[in-house]
Parts: sequence; structure tokens; C-alpha cells
Amino acid sequence: MIAGFTDLSPEFTIRMLLSVFYFMCGALKMFNIEGFYFLIKHYRMLSELNAELISYLLPPLEIILGILLFTKSYPLIVLLFATLLQLIFVLFTLIARIKRGGIKNCAILGNAIEIKLSWLIVIFNAIILFLTGYLFFRTIFGLSL
Repeated sequence: MIAGFTDLSPEFTIRMLLSVFYFMCGALKMFNIEGFYFLIKHYRMLSELNAELISYLLPPLEIILGILLFTKSYPLIVLLFATLLQLIFVLFTLIARIKRGGIKNCAILGNAIEIKLSWLIVIFNAIILFLTGYLFFRTIFGLSL
């Protein structure tokens, strides 16, 4: 049995949910990177070069982040990165929602599943930010993970 899989603590459960979430988001975006690029470009908040850079870097980074969360590797660095990444997602979706309204596809799952950019998506990203931040601060203060 893999160590830690008998742990049913809130931290373990949150870490497993986040690892699956990031891995799934990255994997679904990888199926159609060109489509993901189009969705990012559609936000009209980034230059074409930055949109292209993000569309090619973000999916593999999310997959790696999911794997590292799952394996509990480098928890402080991984959770810091996840928290900062999620903060960027919250700000990006919040600004886009205010400036652009309901974009047809928020791109959280790439082109695989179309999810409208609504206030619910902004709140969802804020909840994920809270969860990553919670794990990050518990790790900093040595309160387990």
C-alpha cells in the first residue's frame, strides 16, 4: 500500500482533490492546445505572444502540478506555486468577468467542456485559491500535510 493513502485528514483530502483537479484541467487542455490558445486570445487581455506562451506552457504545468501534489513532492514550493497560480486565475477571471461579461467559454477545461465565464467560475477559482492557500500556510507553519 502506498504510504499516506489511509490518511483521511482534511489536508490529505484537499491535496488529493487539488491534484486531480490540476491534472485533469491540464490534460484536457493538452488535447487541443490550439483551441485553448484561441480561448485565451478571446479574453483580449494579453498580447498574442503572451496568449500563445500561456496556452503552450499552462497545460503541462498544471499536469506536473497535479502529479507533484499527488506525490507530495516539494510541498512548500508546489503549494506556493499553486497558490500564486490560483491567485492569477482569480484576478484574471474577475477582471474578465467585469470588463467582458459572460465569455462563452472560460477555458478552465480548454475546449473539452464549454463553461461560460460566470460569477460562479470566479467564486470557484476563489475557493480553489483558499484551499491551496490553506495547505500552503499549514505547510509553512509545520501543521502537517
